[in-house]
Amino acid sequence: MLKDVLSEYLYKLISSARTEKDANYFLQPHAPAWRGGYFGFPGRELDAVHLPETTKSSWKKEYLPGPTALMATAFCASLSGVLAAGHSSDFRLRVVLHRVVSFGGREVLQQACDYQGVALSHADKSGVARTFPTHVGTIGLAFGTRQIIRSRKKVSPTELRLYMKSPARALNEASRDMSPSVTFVLAIPIVEPPEPNRHTPPSSVVGVIYIDSQQPGYFINNKVLSGIVTMADGFVSGLQVLSESRLQRLSNMAPPVLFAPNKIVAETNSHPLFDATAKRLLEEVTSIVPPMTGGPFQMNFDYSEFVALE
Repeated sequence: MLKDVLSEYLYKLISSARTEKDANYFLQPHAPAWRGGYFGFPGRELDAVHLPETTKSSWKKEYLPGPTALMATAFCASLSGVLAAGHSSDFRLRVVLHRVVSFGGREVLQQACDYQGVALSHADKSGVARTFPTHVGTIGLAFGTRQIIRSRKKVSPTELRLYMKSPARALNEASRDMSPSVTFVLAIPIVEPPEPNRHTPPSSVVGVIYIDSQQPGYFINNKVLSGIVTMADGFVSGLQVLSESRLQRLSNMAPPVLFAPNKIVAETNSHPLFDATAKRLLEEVTSIVPPMTGGPFQMNFDYSEFVALE
């Protein structure tokens, strides 16, 4: 109890300052008031956009279980290996998985592994565990629409970069500036069934697979995209089977939250998800259903000393 923690003098001082209308006046709430990654950079959050790119490449990190990172790395490395067969080794190709997780009662997207792919730089290998608001960039569009988002054929890299920097996508508020050489982007959400009690509220999105390329004219058509989705479906299906079994001390645990599920909120953006500029540069691939789980699911594989009772 508070009385057992504070000195008698301080407790009486706080008690006398509390008002009849608000009995919790002067008391610190148990719920954290900071967002995921809040302590990952110096200064005010409003000024974070002005920090150097070297800081943004490895900031806003939160705890990421090692087994979860290993799982994501294995999947992304396998997927990048498949895509590399049709991609030039002279240009960068990146594949990464972001998981949805709650920190401080707010859902965020967390980079679950380092980028995998072709012709990667050192900066591409330092971003694991970073967190992003769920409305930013291409991954934010995939999260918000629950649809596969793909850049259009022969999209202008300059226009794409400017759009990602705009308030609508707010990429620079949470990440490095998009490279002016990026010619293609793709974001594939992994979703739960939308029906009540069949997903983890509020978003029903488990994670987002992100792919980009700097190869001129590169494009992932529907045939290749369908193969990626089939691969992701198998990946998720296997994880669900693993979640239901005991693998020594490894288990897929519900992430710790300090709120009831209906108190967890997703970050929102006041701008429309698909405005006129987005429709000109990007497309929702509605003809291909995103990877879907069989029910409530999260990506939080970690070691646990708890033994389930049977």
